[in-house]
Amino acid sequence: FFTLDETQENIQVGLPTTFALYSEIKLTDQFFVSAFWQQMVKNQDKNNQVPFVNVFAVTPSMLFGKFEVFSPWGYFQISELTGGLGFRYGGFFLSSQTVLTSLLANRGTADVQMGLSWGFGQRRQ
Repeated sequence: FFTLDETQENIQVGLPTTFALYSEIKLTDQFFVSAFWQQMVKNQDKNNQVPFVNVFAVTPSMLFGKFEVFSPWGYFQISELTGGLGFRYGGFFLSSQTVLTSLLANRGTADVQMGLSWGFGQRRQ
């Protein structure tokens, strides 16, 4: 059913070596800002097998009880500036990382995410 062919080719894949930093700051009881930075720290010229993108993103959010409004803004190495809008109620969320910049720049494409996010291990006070 199959044939084993032995070749002498040396295929080497350079795995991405990255630096990542995430921070979330509570400015008031209702206003939060999170930031994420991911940077390649290895020369990517020799790597054509494993794709990697440098990213910097900032997401301000307002919390109104169980309802949250947030706006992710990021600079991606490939797509450059992206800006979106999202809503969360309890654990359910509906958001987009590109809807605002897609509408403003008339790009014609946008993304949508929806789902459920649960937190575990919270302490009761």
